[in-house]
Amino acid sequence: MKTPLPLSSRRRTSPAFTLIELLTVIAVIGILAAILIPVVGGARRSAMAAKSRYEFTQLANACQSFKADYGWWPMEGSTNPVSTEDSNIIAILSGNQSDYQGARKLNRRMVGYYSPGNTVEYNNKDYTIDGFGNSDINILFDTSGDKVPKISASRVNGTSLKTGNPKDNPSGRETMNPGLPSGDDIRASVVVFSAGDGTKAVGTWVE
Repeated sequence: MKTPLPLSSRRRTSPAFTLIELLTVIAVIGILAAILIPVVGGARRSAMAAKSRYEFTQLANACQSFKADYGWWPMEGSTNPVSTEDSNIIAILSGNQSDYQGARKLNRRMVGYYSPGNTVEYNNKDYTIDGFGNSDINILFDTSGDKVPKISASRVNGTSLKTGNPKDNPSGRETMNPGLPSGDDIRASVVVFSAGDGTKAVGTWVE
């Protein structure tokens, strides 16, 4: 009768990848990454664009409510479009008690038409930012007085949009053109737009 070998002396074998199998797995992972990364990036951009458009719609509606109460657009008579970064229009629409740059004179009743969503603070100033982190949000008004509101693409395209914000880009920022197709007039009384992700502008409008 043979005595079985102790377990410690038995030969142990375990399955292992061959070199070809390992290279195949790596290749498959690379293909999946190449497919998924652009999809995830595109979904992220779409989410930020949707967030921006929502905030822009609130801002445009606030401007219309201001005009309904006072009879003129906020900042009317100054630059058109108006940049939220370079003006006090946010303070005017929010009924800011601090009277930033004389905002109280233009919103005498101090009605709160708009409450900023996301902001960043830099050099003791709050900047309203969109979903991409841009603080140069431009508001363009139809001041023609026509019964049919209309804003031309050339007026939108004539705006140089700054990307980013002063806090995240203190040393300087790039600029871009909105790039609307020539001749595409927008049936709107207010258009709000920004540089988006820096390659494609994002915006919305209300009639």
